[in-house]
Amino acid sequence: MYKFRSYLVYLIFTFLILQNAIGGTILSSMGVGYPYSFPHTRSLGMGGVSIAVQDDRSISRINPANMSGISSTSLSIQYFYELNNYKDHHDAAISEYGNFDGFVFILPFGSGLSISGGLLPLTRIDYHLSFDNSLNDEPYIKSIQGEGGLNSFLLSIIWRLHSHLSFGCSAKYLFGKIEEDWQIEYIGSGFNSSHDILSTKNWGYGITMGINYAPFPALKLGAIFSPSTELNNRTEVSHYLRTRYETIEGSIHYPQSWGMGGILRIWKNSMLGVDYERWNWSQFSIDKQEIENLRDTFRLALGFEFPSNTDPLSSYWSRIVFRLGISYQPYFVLDTEGHSISERVITVGFGLPFIMNNSQMDIALGYGRRGSLSINGLQENLFRLSISVSGGEKWFSQIR
Repeated sequence: MYKFRSYLVYLIFTFLILQNAIGGTILSSMGVGYPYSFPHTRSLGMGGVSIAVQDDRSISRINPANMSGISSTSLSIQYFYELNNYKDHHDAAISEYGNFDGFVFILPFGSGLSISGGLLPLTRIDYHLSFDNSLNDEPYIKSIQGEGGLNSFLLSIIWRLHSHLSFGCSAKYLFGKIEEDWQIEYIGSGFNSSHDILSTKNWGYGITMGINYAPFPALKLGAIFSPSTELNNRTEVSHYLRTRYETIEGSIHYPQSWGMGGILRIWKNSMLGVDYERWNWSQFSIDKQEIENLRDTFRLALGFEFPSNTDPLSSYWSRIVFRLGISYQPYFVLDTEGHSISERVITVGFGLPFIMNNSQMDIALGYGRRGSLSINGLQENLFRLSISVSGGEKWFSQIR
C-alpha cells in the first residue's frame, strides 16, 4: 500500500506542474462558459463514448454506476490540452489551453458496495475580445477579457445489485469563480478612459444518477440523469474610474441533462459503443433572465476499441489497446443569424500498460472543427490531447 500511495503522490505532482492555462475560445463568453465536462481519456479516444463503458479499467467521470466493475482501490488523474485556430471574415488567431483536468478515485468495500470521489471541471471561460470604435469622432479601444468557470466536487455511492445490474448516485458541490475585465481606452484627451472588474463567485449543489444493465453477456446499456439545479452567486464590481465598489447577489438556473449509451462486444472481444447525451440549455437563466440565442443541444458519439493481449508474459506491443471514434455536437449558442454552430471531431486513442499491476496510461488525440465560415461567419479548427494515468491496488482483501 505504501508503494501505491507514493506512486499516486508522484503522479499528482507531475500533472500539477503541467498547468499552463492560456488562450481559449471566443464562444466561452456566453453564460457560465463553455461546457467542459469531458469523460475519461479512454472514452475520449472512442469519440467520447462513456455512458455504458463498464469493466475493471473504467474509472468513469460520467456514469457513477460504471465503476461497480472495479475491484481494487484506484485513482485516475488527467491532463487536457487544446489548440484552437480561430478565424472569421475579418481576423484570425491561434490560442491554446492546457491544464490539470481533475481526478477521480474509488474505494470498493466488497459485497457490491463502493464509494468514489473526485474533482472535475464543469465549464470554462477563457476569452479576450478587443475592437476599435469612436464616440463623437474620438477614437477608443474597447477590450473585454474573461477567465474562470465552474468545477464540481463529487462524492458517489455505487451499488452492484446483481452481476448484470448496477446503480450509482453522485452528490455534487458546484463552485467556481469568474473574472471579467472591461476597459475602454480613449486615444485622445476628450474623454476619460474607464476600467471595471467584475468578480463572480458561484456555488450550489446537484446530483447525477446512473444505471448500467447487461441484458446479455456481450451487451451493456447505460443511462444518466442530472436534474436542474439553482446556484447562488455574488458579484463584486470594482469601478476604478469612480473609485467605487459594489456587491450584487444573484442566482443561476443550471439546466438538466440526460444521456444513454450502449456497448457491444464483437469480434475477438472488440468493443463497439454509441452515446447520446442531451442538455436543456434553453432553460439556463441568470437572475431569472434567460440568455438570448441559447438552444438545447446534444452530443452523439460512436467509438471502437481493439482489444489487447491480457497475458502479462506477452510482448509489450501486443498489450497496447487501440481506439477510434467520431462525435457530433451542435454548440449550445446560436450565431447572430440564428444558425446552429456544429462541432465535429474524430479521435484516436491508445492504452499503454505499466509494469505495475492494474496501472495504465491512456492517450487520446482529437481533431475537429467548430462552426463554418460560410454559414456562421466564424470557424475554429481544434486539436485536442488528453492524457490520464490510472493505478490501483487492493486495500480491503480478506486474510485467510
